[in-house]
Amino acid sequence: MKISEQKRIENALTSDKLLLPDVPEHARESVRAFLSPFVSSIPLKNGDCWNIAQRVMRAANSPRVGYVEGVWSRPEHDAEHQRGECDCEEYQKIQGAPHAWNTVDGFLVDLVVEFKFIGWTQEDEYWSPDDWWHEPLKAYSFDDFEKYEFTRAWYKKYVKKNAPKRVRRELLKSLKEGFSITPMICFLGWGDGFGMTFTEEDQLAMANDEDYVFKPANDRFVTRLNAWLQQQAVPEGTVKRLGNGTEAAA
Repeated sequence: MKISEQKRIENALTSDKLLLPDVPEHARESVRAFLSPFVSSIPLKNGDCWNIAQRVMRAANSPRVGYVEGVWSRPEHDAEHQRGECDCEEYQKIQGAPHAWNTVDGFLVDLVVEFKFIGWTQEDEYWSPDDWWHEPLKAYSFDDFEKYEFTRAWYKKYVKKNAPKRVRRELLKSLKEGFSITPMICFLGWGDGFGMTFTEEDQLAMANDEDYVFKPANDRFVTRLNAWLQQQAVPEGTVKRLGNGTEAAA
């Protein structure tokens, strides 16, 4: 039985409820103490990962935090489909889904996962909060994030003043807070300032498909997933339907 939305609402996320499955046990109390002053003020909802992770950066305002964009999924879900235990339509799109999360002191902290498991106990669910894989595309330091925020604010003013009316609205929409930042960095040619290299072909492909920029992370994720599925005795050649148009042979 899955935790209901009502149960999540009734159990507000506070630092003492953070499970922190990707933080070593010896560091969890330090991370909880760091997040304690502001974590309960971060609005949480499914499908809002970019906004959540960016709000953590602004609320923390500390070099102890980082912002990461990449892909994620629950590998056991893929295994369930291969064993014939699940036939949900979500399977087509869940592998390597674009996602954002944070780090604290270098340890992965994902408030979206924490939100899914507010009030979780082993009796509540058949799957665990540590059954989520994250594959980073780009880890932004606190300084990187501040640089992007400054550059975004400057460019937003420039667009309002100088961009042709026919493209101004779409550009301003993409520059709002709460959107993935790597596609915009690629599209606008800002990669060098953030330690990334994008070709003109990358920019054109990204303009047609924003998820294109996540392909390197998705490829790495698929390699890990294939190896794990084989270890689980799932038949070879299973990973064929992959997110972002990627296809890999086992």
